Amino acid sequence: MYDSKRVLQTVLNLTEKLLGENVENVYQDILQSAIEIVPGAQAGSVLVRERDRFKYVAAVGFDLEGLRTISFSVKEQEMCLGEKDFLIRVVDGISSSVETLIKDE
Repeated sequence: MYDSKRVLQTVLNLTEKLLGENVENVYQDILQSAIEIVPGAQAGSVLVRERDRFKYVAAVGFDLEGLRTISFSVKEQEMCLGEKDFLIRVVDGISSSVETLIKDE
């Protein structure tokens, strides 16, 4: 069960940051906040489209510097997502497969 006061405070804190001048690392802050308020969440990552590629811009529980060496074309991302604009995926045991992917690159 969500703690509604905690969720509201988190949203207010993020809104303050977004309205202020210090928006550096905003994706990292949003991801960290989401992980803190979603029960059972331990890790996550954020991909952002930059021109014709999707790149990792934030990560919790993963090696962000390693993930930044990986990008996906629009076509590759569409194959994964289908017609959706976003995807939230819950995965058990992903850290070992991500580490393998980074090491193999």
